[in-house]
Amino acid sequence: MVESQSPKPKLGLQERVDEARKGTFVGNASSQQVCQILLALASMVSLKNLPGEVNRNYLVVQIKKNYGTLTLAELELAFSIGVSRKLEGVDPDSHYNDLSYKYVSAFLAAYEKLKSRVLMQKSTVQKEESTSDKEIKKRNQECVQAAFEKFCKGENPSIPFFSIYEEIKTLFAPYMRNGEFPKDEIWKKANAQVTALKEKQQRQKQEGWINSAVTEIIVPKDATGIAKALSAEWLFQKKKEEGVINLFDQ
Repeated sequence: MVESQSPKPKLGLQERVDEARKGTFVGNASSQQVCQILLALASMVSLKNLPGEVNRNYLVVQIKKNYGTLTLAELELAFSIGVSRKLEGVDPDSHYNDLSYKYVSAFLAAYEKLKSRVLMQKSTVQKEESTSDKEIKKRNQECVQAAFEKFCKGENPSIPFFSIYEEIKTLFAPYMRNGEFPKDEIWKKANAQVTALKEKQQRQKQEGWINSAVTEIIVPKDATGIAKALSAEWLFQKKKEEGVINLFDQ
């Protein structure tokens, strides 16, 4: 029995343009490749009188000359969109039964305008996403700074140290270079804590003292999270001793 394959999801216009921009440029393609795409266009619009060899060669030369920076896939996309009446200013029925350069270039010129608009929109979205990322980073740093200020006062930072680590990990660099950061010692402590949790969990199961008032002990799969937490706490203490006021103003 042959399993039915689910249809591929339809791509949006931006994805179709991005995909079509890959591949061989018209300017680098063979005349035969370009000609095949033109004949496919003629078929799509039910054009009966195909151009002779001389006119066909002229058409291919002009397209390679004026639209050589488009890809073969973009030619196909431009004609496909145009025939579907989704290219502004293009009437696929205006060929007058003649595959002329004027008729073909109308598709390609309109496609180039469409592509420019699509790429501009994509660039705007990427800039907005970049701005959003910066705002998120700024808010995260403000939260970590507030936690550091609490730590310096001897208060609970209110944010788990393993979460703080992700925002301050770049601050470890100078201590790693000069050998001050006690990496081996921290990993030793982290592994010891994991071992202690495993032993405590085992006793909890053996003695059966899990009930509604006692939370079951969860052991992490490795010591990475604990090591991050210990590292963040070490850095907070180091910065406090150095008299640092703002962690990120350096």
